[in-house]
Amino acid sequence: MVAEENSMEIYTEARRLDNECSVFQAELLGIQMAVDWIQQQSKDKISHAIHVDSQTALFAIGHTGIRGNERADYLAKIAAGYKSTIAYNSIPMSRAKQLLENYYTNIWNATYINSEDQQGTIFLCNCPEKSPQTARHLLTECSLYSRDRPRVLTTQTLPQILKFHINTVAVTNFISNIFRTLQE
Repeated sequence: MVAEENSMEIYTEARRLDNECSVFQAELLGIQMAVDWIQQQSKDKISHAIHVDSQTALFAIGHTGIRGNERADYLAKIAAGYKSTIAYNSIPMSRAKQLLENYYTNIWNATYINSEDQQGTIFLCNCPEKSPQTARHLLTECSLYSRDRPRVLTTQTLPQILKFHINTVAVTNFISNIFRTLQE
């Protein structure tokens, strides 16, 4: 995020996003950072402008010529290489679904190919329950994840979770943790 006044750079801030985050999420985080910065400023200013190069804006006017945005893009590229703490790590739901589908497809294919009769193959979870490793089991039942499981996953039905809570930070972080653990 870059703030300018009278064509002079007066403030910059860069935060690192998780590798699974999208450009759209980076743009949203940049907007949030700009709004936060504006709110911290004195109320002497009458107005502020936030420039964003969303896909729609790129198509309409192109990417060049917005100096503050060019600088923000440069800082974002530098921040991507930081070895520091990640400031934002919620992955988009579309990416979570894709990762889950790929994970289970790979498991199914490996199990199916290695089974003798190649029918009725069920992948069992490594938890003490030895339940079929389904998304429902991992999200709501598996004892391996009980310590980190957000309370909402045990108090709401799966349809309610998917409709109202799936994009919350706690649930998204929990799902990300499951993905990391399963990939180890």
